[in-house]
Amino acid sequence: MKKRVESPLSEPWIRHFIEQIHSIPLKREVKIDIFLPPDYDASKGPYPLLLLNDGQDSEALKIQETLEILYNDKKIKPFIVVGIYAGDRMQEYGVAGIPDFKKRGELAKQYTRFIIDDLLPYIYYRFSVKLEHGENVLAGYSLGGLSAIDIAWNNPLIFKKAAAFSGAFWWRKRDLN
Repeated sequence: MKKRVESPLSEPWIRHFIEQIHSIPLKREVKIDIFLPPDYDASKGPYPLLLLNDGQDSEALKIQETLEILYNDKKIKPFIVVGIYAGDRMQEYGVAGIPDFKKRGELAKQYTRFIIDDLLPYIYYRFSVKLEHGENVLAGYSLGGLSAIDIAWNNPLIFKKAAAFSGAFWWRKRDLN
């Protein structure tokens, strides 16, 4: 049985920091959690990228601890994780351009533009990230998962992979009653 080495929170293996970038389409500052792999070195890159909706839940979901265990057990190869903090998630997440019957998701198109036009160029500039087709992954939970699938589906040259955890696929144009 492999011995698990857990890093103390004061000195984590994973470099984790929070930044803010301005979103022109969303007209707000967007906070992002960035998790760099152990021994991140831009000259050793480029690294695959995982964008994760609902980044505000990274601590509760123990993203850093999970990554450290997986790296320690050699279960994953190095990649960069960016957790995107939601603003008004009921408006920003959804199906771009198609609000549901209760008018939720009215900012989904702007959120997609933020990902494509603001966030990705910032990440590409700031870190050594793979630009090849299929190396970017977008994921999320619930409405964030629906949003991830929609953005990836409509931008196949940027995202070849997407994941939805407990995806909110109940989105619809009309009430079922």
